[in-house]
Amino acid sequence: MPLKLSFLIIVMILIAQIGIVVNALEPLWVKELSNIGIDPCYEPITPVKTFTYEVNEITYNDEGDYISIDVNPSKGLLMVPGKPILPIYTYRLIVPAELDDVKVSVINVKYEINYVPKPMKILDKLYTYMILKSNKTCVKVPINITNGFYPGKLISWYKGTGAKGTYIYVKIYPINYDYKTSRVAIVKKITIGVSYRIIKPLKPLETPVIAIITSKYLSTQASKLAEIYLSRGYSVKIAYVEDIALIETPAEEITEYPGFYNPIYVDKYYEELLKKYDWKLALKIISWLRDHKYITHVIILGGSHIVPPSFYYQSIYNYWYVDPWNSWIPTDFFYASPDYDLIPNFHISRIPLSDPADIDEYLSKLEGWYYISKISSEWHNNMILVGGCPFRLAQMFGEAYISSITQWGWLTGAQVSFLQRTLNNYTLGNVYSLLHKGGFGWLAIICHGSGNAFVDSWINITEPGTVTVYIEQLPGEALLRLKYVNKLPVIASVACMNACWDEEILAPPPIYFAPPSFGKYVLLSPGAGIAYIGASRVAWECLNFIYKEGVQYALSFCASSLIMRILKMYCAAEKTITLGEAFSYALEEWLEEQEYYNDLTYLTLMEFTILGDAVLPLKPPESKEGLSPKIAWLTSPKVWIDVMGVYLFGEGYVPLYGVNKIINVNITGLKGIEGSKLMVIPVKIWHSYSMLYGFSIGAEGDVKVTNGQAPMNIIPSKSTSGLLIINIIGKGVNIRLQPLIIGVKIRQEELKEGDRIKVGIYGIGEVFRDLLTVYMEGMLVYVEPIEFFKAIYPGYVEFPLLLPLNVYGELMLYARSTGATYLYERLSNYVVNEVLSAKIRVYKTTGFSVKVVAPQEVYINTSFNVTVYTFLNDRLCDSEIDVEVYGNGEV
Repeated sequence: MPLKLSFLIIVMILIAQIGIVVNALEPLWVKELSNIGIDPCYEPITPVKTFTYEVNEITYNDEGDYISIDVNPSKGLLMVPGKPILPIYTYRLIVPAELDDVKVSVINVKYEINYVPKPMKILDKLYTYMILKSNKTCVKVPINITNGFYPGKLISWYKGTGAKGTYIYVKIYPINYDYKTSRVAIVKKITIGVSYRIIKPLKPLETPVIAIITSKYLSTQASKLAEIYLSRGYSVKIAYVEDIALIETPAEEITEYPGFYNPIYVDKYYEELLKKYDWKLALKIISWLRDHKYITHVIILGGSHIVPPSFYYQSIYNYWYVDPWNSWIPTDFFYASPDYDLIPNFHISRIPLSDPADIDEYLSKLEGWYYISKISSEWHNNMILVGGCPFRLAQMFGEAYISSITQWGWLTGAQVSFLQRTLNNYTLGNVYSLLHKGGFGWLAIICHGSGNAFVDSWINITEPGTVTVYIEQLPGEALLRLKYVNKLPVIASVACMNACWDEEILAPPPIYFAPPSFGKYVLLSPGAGIAYIGASRVAWECLNFIYKEGVQYALSFCASSLIMRILKMYCAAEKTITLGEAFSYALEEWLEEQEYYNDLTYLTLMEFTILGDAVLPLKPPESKEGLSPKIAWLTSPKVWIDVMGVYLFGEGYVPLYGVNKIINVNITGLKGIEGSKLMVIPVKIWHSYSMLYGFSIGAEGDVKVTNGQAPMNIIPSKSTSGLLIINIIGKGVNIRLQPLIIGVKIRQEELKEGDRIKVGIYGIGEVFRDLLTVYMEGMLVYVEPIEFFKAIYPGYVEFPLLLPLNVYGELMLYARSTGATYLYERLSNYVVNEVLSAKIRVYKTTGFSVKVVAPQEVYINTSFNVTVYTFLNDRLCDSEIDVEVYGNGEV
């Protein structure tokens, strides 16, 4: 695998209880860094804990017009819209106590200054899980570059108090980048100290203590819900908003974040909030929660007009890129975190129903779920993961991200089933059928939303030059037709607006949907699901694709990362975990990747919510034995190709092969699924760089896992050439290989002069544009215009070729293009000659002759006959020949 540059050092993350005092004299590096505009983040402290971060490898990746830098170890990327994308490492310290006087300081650092030959890659695109105008899901973000180094500091840190104590997040920036001067400041080794004073140790509660916050109007339903919890041995406290309104003093207004108390934009929706939002009651509920710190779970029972949201956050991104209504985000988060930091103290959910009859129906369904789970809970770890290509990216983000989390071991021990476009089993109709049957614990789906429906688009080429876009929906209203089944799943999705729950205060514009939302329909349905986790407004995605050893991985830094981490926390639990705990722990880990004080961080954190019961006890998988799949390409590729040449998007390399060899691949690290079979499906991608136009699914095969290995072959053909995804599905794992197969193929290699042969050129969409030309021994033997759609669909051409006479021996055919693709331009001449060529051996025939009978002179403007005879071994024979007639030296 080609790497531009590597530094080898030792990785070391050390934590120590020490009592040294950092030297009060400023170290030399403090002044050096300050002089070049980088905050050294230094102050004299007496650290209670220290940790050291040391880089062991730095890799520079050429991405065409840009360059990116990877460091190892790292924990994600700094993804701020309009800014350079840089690696980060986050350390999270949890102290089971209330702390005071917390300080974080760099104690020592070793760094160097280098120059990069190209600008660093910038995050200039965001994606929404709502299909915007003109079927677009991508938003172009303006570049926001300032003078000096970015982010302009060695570290940042954040402190909050949560369910487990005090959380201290320390984010390390191994790379600082100066766009104007092309300088990079690289941290080679850094030691950081944390000082604090313990006020009071915290003891975690053994069993949940649940607060139900509701109105006396729903007292009967609150008592029924309390009985469900009490029968499981939990402690319950019911708090009525009428009492809270009388006895509590409002908490201070929430001004740390833009929103109701300090709006950035005053619009008609803000005027509506001033009339309908009971903000004083919200602040009094926050005060009440501050006085009841022993609580573990908070259940809000009732709609937004009965128990108001804890806050309305105003999102700048939603305001400018979507619309004002979407910018006002209702959130119960500050009921979960009444100290106003980003760490939840309580595990929270809302049952956003207001009709007592509707709540009774839901509680009946809930009681049935608790009853069947007490008898048998193994089905909790049956998961269905659904995803396709929500943004029309040729890398198919939905499928790719689901594949990635299985390879990272997030779902260890779970029984996972996949619904994907490239498995030909993902339709929203199939999702509906699964909900009708039930019998599984989780349904996680990456798709779009309209507010009251799952929505997804699909695109395919139905014939050359014709692209058809399909829009399919699963309306929430259809869920009402589902019958009750005992084993109902938690449904989790990134779909925009599908968890909207505040229509009594801010009704959605008619252009979007008429309430109730899809999430509410899940609760109202006799079946469907037991809870819904999703976004109350437009959800966003920051994403990237990484290719390692020809394996595709997708990275999410926003919505999908949060949703799928909930499943990860569930699978990682050592004992029964509540749904609220899984959600809170996922949020805590998700914050490690986020840049604090960023609109995308705030709006994602505040819009995602649990509709239903946060106390649901979920039994995790017993097996914790994970898989560590590794890929070995036993057949060496012609070259490893930078994916920028294929997609103009992503990092890493994919293997390039010719069409004339079987490709042998072996997957190891599969001990955990010994004896099972892997399903192998080749998928041919029709695309133009990162834009998807469709695909075709090849013949399905399977291989058996033996001794932890699964060897397989890829046989190049019409259907398995060009850009491929080799989609491999196993027990709880999905691996996506991405080879590129192009070249010239001739069915016969030994021929005679004058023979007719069939020439196939595969993968033309990857390398050819405008005009395809084929040469043999310097002679032009074939020309064909290559239209755009013909290049990508079907992605190959076949044509007959009559070999010329009197040309024999070992001959080479070369395919060339007058309009080359970006990939073609990145291939060396050696690779082009190796791959886009074919060798044939032509033998001389005997006894072939030609005789021409024609007059020597003719009058102008008169016709005449020319007879051409061809002989083989002195016998007349049929032949195909070219005839040219000359007169006075002119044709």
